[in-house]
Amino acid sequence: MAKLSAGERKAYYLTALEQHRQLMKAAVEQMAEGNLVHALTIATSIRVLLHETGSSIPLLKRLRTDYLSLSIFTTAAPKPQPTPPNVRAVTVMHVAASLMIADGKLSLNPTINIEGCEQKTLGQWWTDLGLVVPGGTPLSRKDIILGIANKEGAHVDDDMPRSYRIMLQSKSLQIKINDTEYEPVNITKYVCGTAGVELLDCLERNLFAT
Repeated sequence: MAKLSAGERKAYYLTALEQHRQLMKAAVEQMAEGNLVHALTIATSIRVLLHETGSSIPLLKRLRTDYLSLSIFTTAAPKPQPTPPNVRAVTVMHVAASLMIADGKLSLNPTINIEGCEQKTLGQWWTDLGLVVPGGTPLSRKDIILGIANKEGAHVDDDMPRSYRIMLQSKSLQIKINDTEYEPVNITKYVCGTAGVELLDCLERNLFAT
């Protein structure tokens, strides 16, 4: 089989990128309606776009060798509060997810409020802290997304690290507004969905801007 020319290869990878962009857009829309199963699609697409192994080159690297330096907006972490002398601050709960309540239903927030965000490189964002739950090991955004993609998406595998199992089983985050108490949040799916929202915005700004 004849090899593709440089132009043909670029067109091929751009087509693949557009396909994953459309898949993530549709999945975000579904998650905003409360259908959390579509986090599997988002996790799988993000893995294709970003995750590099010894035998696998991520799709974005095929198009931009400097892909990890692309800028991305993400919800700003709370500013550290002053602590008394000789007291060390410890993060006991952190969730890199943006949720909303519409029509009395809890769901993924499909939009970004730039004013409440900070700008990072894609490489920093990928390895940033994504989740801390009581009793669990702190997990990066990368840990969470690859866990969903590898353990629940591309493969359904119950052989998982203890820290990931604690994350899946955690009921630590429950939303209560006034007298309305919502069901325990599926933390991992919302972190993944928010990552999809933020990465879509990154792609629009850096690769699809006209």
